[in-house]
Amino acid sequence: NIGLVSFLEEDFEKSEDMYRKALAIALKAEASDRQSFLLMSEIYDNLAVCLEQQRKVVEAVKMRKISLGTKLKLFGDDDPSVAKEYIDIGRLLVGKNRLQEAQMMFTKALGIV
Repeated sequence: NIGLVSFLEEDFEKSEDMYRKALAIALKAEASDRQSFLLMSEIYDNLAVCLEQQRKVVEAVKMRKISLGTKLKLFGDDDPSVAKEYIDIGRLLVGKNRLQEAQMMFTKALGIV
């Protein structure tokens, strides 16, 4: 995966571009099976990490929330992967000094773990 290689080389802009292209392809495929939704969630997560590395935190939060929505649909609201998304969103929100929202995310995660 070129996005991963670029990320490991710390070329976050190229990595972001590759993940956006992968996401566009996945969205065009319009697959509705569980595996496709998991793949899209993973792409959103990877894209969020790239955005965070570039200090594009608002966009990173958006990508994480999309991934969270996908995982909630797939696994329900008591799955550890859902808790991780809440924690990741909360961490990003702390970085933007949106502490009340962050606390809500951490509280939701604690309710799962």
